[in-house]
Amino acid sequence: DVLTMGGFVPVVPVAFTPYSAAVGAGTLELALGGLLALGVLLAVVLSRIGSRAYEAAADRERELRLQADVSRQQAEAARARLAAILDSLPDAASAFDTDWRWLYLNPAAARALRDLGQDPSNVIGRVLWDVLPSIVDTPFQTALLRAAREHTFVEHVDCYAPAARWLEHRVVPLSESVVTFVRDVSERVRAQEVRSRLAAIVETSDDAIVSKDFDGIIQSWNAGAERLFGWSAQDAVGRSIAIILPPGHEEEERRSLERLRSG
Repeated sequence: DVLTMGGFVPVVPVAFTPYSAAVGAGTLELALGGLLALGVLLAVVLSRIGSRAYEAAADRERELRLQADVSRQQAEAARARLAAILDSLPDAASAFDTDWRWLYLNPAAARALRDLGQDPSNVIGRVLWDVLPSIVDTPFQTALLRAAREHTFVEHVDCYAPAARWLEHRVVPLSESVVTFVRDVSERVRAQEVRSRLAAIVETSDDAIVSKDFDGIIQSWNAGAERLFGWSAQDAVGRSIAIILPPGHEEEERRSLERLRSG
């Protein structure tokens, strides 16, 4: 017995025999075996989860690479189509980066450079102002700088003095480059000047001068015609020439128009 504060408490002796020790050892061994099996199972599960995650990541990486390849191929195809279109243009087309280095020029631009004494094979990568210093401080440089600065389309017609040609100049700003199109419109400008001079002569002439199209519709009517026929230009233009024909001349006018239309 054991003496406590409340008195004596009986103590029951427990005897450990070889059998009970063996049973305890076996139970511990089974427990350890179970834990080991559980650890192995957990390792297998984690391995499979990790393997599936790795496979999913690898699949995603392959998918992204495929998408990148497709995007690159599409971009290359788009650039090839654009280059083919620009190469076929009669206008001189060029592209420049944000520092005005030449990136591209089509065959028409190459011919224009040769006409100016420049070798087109040596301009790629060079600064525009260094290749053509003659455009510095001209309306052409002003248009280029304005388009790039304001990111806006600019179009103008001016005379390019070194070539003594009138040029239609269009500038298209892009995100990281500027594309320009140049067309020689010298003949058009000269024709317009001739028309303007003729119009001035017609308008100031004392004679009645009237023009008509192949259908006999009045196209122009000067001050002399106003005085002679009494019709204002506003009232006469767009009407049939028959309004000023002498009576009985309608058939003659019809045959005259037919001859004009047939050449």
